[in-house]
Amino acid sequence: MDIPAFLLSEIEQGNVVLMLGAGASMESTDPKGQKAPSSKELGRKLADKFLGGKFKDYPLDRISEYAISESNLYEVQKFICDLFEDLDSHKFTLGCFLVNPFVFACFLLLSN
Repeated sequence: MDIPAFLLSEIEQGNVVLMLGAGASMESTDPKGQKAPSSKELGRKLADKFLGGKFKDYPLDRISEYAISESNLYEVQKFICDLFEDLDSHKFTLGCFLVNPFVFACFLLLSN
């Protein structure tokens, strides 16, 4: 998708807040060429890591809640952050960081 020059200018000046859906990172790859996990794949990874492989076919929101209850919010957020932090594409770079144990942030850096 081509972003109009005016919109890019507004983004660079901090006048626009980007609202992106979960699919925004789907075509991103890590340095090994692995694509971002889908929501189903993310749920399975969370289930494997925190739930001993149980509940893999449950919805992601439920798996996430179970994972947090078995571990803690920080550990689940850190695991997700680690999965996404090396993703990039020619359109954008997805970055994730933990602001503190309670705030998880992801951001997109647009590149030319």
